Parts: sequence; structure tokens; C-alpha cells
Amino acid sequence: MRMRSIAITAFAVAVGLLVAGPDLDGVSKVSGGIEFTYEDPSAGSVSLAGDFNNWNMNAEPLRKGDDGVWRVVVQLDPGTYEYKFVVNGSEWIADP
Repeated sequence: MRMRSIAITAFAVAVGLLVAGPDLDGVSKVSGGIEFTYEDPSAGSVSLAGDFNNWNMNAEPLRKGDDGVWRVVVQLDPGTYEYKFVVNGSEWIADP
């Protein structure tokens, strides 16, 4: 199972920057935590599951914006996390 990892350092959180690779443009530091985005206007539901929520696919549902992009903001302590998006309740997808 391929997963995406995200690392958040204490310094990065303090200055409001997310330390991540360039292909993680769907993850950003925002007011209130870390925003995860998933682009699939045709999806019926999207949620975020990872080691930070015990891989609970119901713990972090994303909301679909008018632009068709799904979003959720999660408060995370500094650290390294693995996560996947769960689309339509059954399809586990690594962050594209």
C-alpha cells in the first residue's frame, strides 16, 4: 500500500510554513492547521485517513467547494504523518 507522508517541523509551524516536497501542492499551512485538498469534482465523498487519526476514514471528511475541490483543515502537532484520501467510502488513494 503506497502512502503519502508529510513532515511538519516545529520551526515550520512556528513561522507558518509547511516543509514538504514540491509534489505536495495539495497540502498547505493555513490558519487553524494544515489544509488538505483533493481535486475530483465527480467524487460523491472524500475523507482523509492517516496515522494521525488511527486510519479512521470517517474522522476527517472533506467538503466540496464550488470549484469542485475537496478541502479539510486538520490540526496536527509537529511530526511526520502518513495519509491517504478515501473516495466514495471505499477507494484509498495516495495524494496525487
